[in-house]
Amino acid sequence: MMATSLCRSPRPPLNVFAMHMALHIVLYLCASRRTTDSVMDSDDSLSHTVPICEGYALHHAILRLAGRDLTEYVMKIPTRSGCSFTAAAEREIVWDVIGKLCYIGSDHDTELKSTAESDKEKTYDSFTAAAE
Repeated sequence: MMATSLCRSPRPPLNVFAMHMALHIVLYLCASRRTTDSVMDSDDSLSHTVPICEGYALHHAILRLAGRDLTEYVMKIPTRSGCSFTAAAEREIVWDVIGKLCYIGSDHDTELKSTAESDKEKTYDSFTAAAE
């Protein structure tokens, strides 16, 4: 159904009277009860940081990075302990590791200091990733 016919209809199909469309990264931020911050979104082909101010993404300030580089780097970490991820199916495991174990700290200097002072390690099923 075309948008123009939806606008003319006083009652759209499925009884939807209002809809708000937003970028998923804005919704991630709202889920953490904040409306202003930077969000990093990463998948295999692209990673990017998006600054968000009062619930609106600042499109002119989006920083695009290579997601594949991050994936390949994380795939190399287990080789130090004898595991190797080379198959396409194993790449999905690496994406899961990135999604569950990687994070961006709110204060870079504090994160560097706390990492240097402690042995941060995170475990995912069969291997342990030390802070780098």
